[in-house]
Amino acid sequence: MTLHLHLQITGVLLILLGIGNIFLPRYFGWRRDLAPLPLFTRRVFWVHMFFIILILELFGLVTLLCTGPLLQPGPLSRAVLAGIDLFWTCRLLFQFFVYEPALWRGNQLYTRVHYGISLLWIYLVSTYTAALWSVL
Repeated sequence: MTLHLHLQITGVLLILLGIGNIFLPRYFGWRRDLAPLPLFTRRVFWVHMFFIILILELFGLVTLLCTGPLLQPGPLSRAVLAGIDLFWTCRLLFQFFVYEPALWRGNQLYTRVHYGISLLWIYLVSTYTAALWSVL
């Protein structure tokens, strides 16, 4: 498989991840959990959730629809790929150093999700890093 194809797969995965995030609040009962918090904190949470979904969709669309230009060496492609790569590298590190194992250990579903999502972050970082190196 080519780097071009890996970037397109990455774009599709990010679009699907953004769509999947729409269903997280209902699955986890966040509305109920957030109810005791002050209104400002609740609003900030929902606004942040919106922007997380938006950035996933935008990263996915740019990666999927602009794969060719992203792989053409130039200052813009380097900047975009470096930014997205940095974003996913930070997310990968957070998976292991911010989310405590107590959050997923002992729960078979959460353990599977932890390992699955960790593999996804590794794939994203690997793909964007390879793409960045290809345009340097």
